[in-house]
Amino acid sequence: MKTQAVALVGLLLLGTLSITTAQNISLVLARYPEYSTFKSLMESTAVLSEVQTRSSLTILCPPNSVLDPFIAARRSFSTQMLADVIRYHVLLQYLDSAELRTQTNNGGMFTTLYQTTGRANELDGFVNITVTPSNAVAAGPSTAGTPPQATILENITQFPYNYSFFRVDAVMTPLGLAAAQLAPTTPPTVAPVPAPLVAPVVAPVVAPVVAPVTAPASVPAVAPSAPVLAPVVPSPMAPPTASPEPSLVTPTPAPSTTPVVSPAASPPAPPTNGPSADETPAVAEPFTSPINANSAVSVNIDFVAALASLFVAALLS
Repeated sequence: MKTQAVALVGLLLLGTLSITTAQNISLVLARYPEYSTFKSLMESTAVLSEVQTRSSLTILCPPNSVLDPFIAARRSFSTQMLADVIRYHVLLQYLDSAELRTQTNNGGMFTTLYQTTGRANELDGFVNITVTPSNAVAAGPSTAGTPPQATILENITQFPYNYSFFRVDAVMTPLGLAAAQLAPTTPPTVAPVPAPLVAPVVAPVVAPVVAPVTAPASVPAVAPSAPVLAPVVPSPMAPPTASPEPSLVTPTPAPSTTPVVSPAASPPAPPTNGPSADETPAVAEPFTSPINANSAVSVNIDFVAALASLFVAALLS
């Protein structure tokens, strides 16, 4: 019973130690002053907070004797570029000394923390580790045909299945580091929300101004009026004796009330018997001044002409 309790306490202490050291990488590196520059760069950038969120890492540490001259020769490097160099030395899986050799006998490609930034071009976010013919473990860019940049020398310390620290003899640099600075500073964690589509501003098409067509005022239909005829005024002059123009209707001459006496007729013969005393003797004046035939015809023509004018006026109205 006591043995089991001791074993349980030992496991708890080991787990606590592993968790504590996993969350305090800077404290681990603080035990080794020769890596103070590497530790300082991790603390002064966002790299330290990034690695503390992970539970399985292999960190390749260049010593001050290598890292200081590298920084001095690259004064143009920005803080972000130096941070990306440090990220390139952090592998996103745990490897101990044995696994480092067995998994890289035929060459192995490992993802680095630099890949998570979204700035790595093509294979720049990966490190290729191989075992050389001289039995050395070399590390460098994964781009085909690129020679190794550093040799992994020894294991500094390790916390099984969480972190392992190895010493390297040179600083590794991603091939497209300078061009990568134009990429996003942080990798997208969620799918970006597309910006709302904005319709292109198009100048409004102005319709040509057309003067309104005013419909002509409707003119009320007026029935054609009968032509106004001048009143028929009898001419004071007698119409010519020539025959009048033929009309559409042949006027029928009205009977004359004036007795027409043929000029050829002779006056009646006086009675054989003398007039009685009661009878008034006939006046002989009509017989002494008989009506001329031409005068009667002229009167009839005037009458017919007036009647025809009235008849035509009545038809036209």
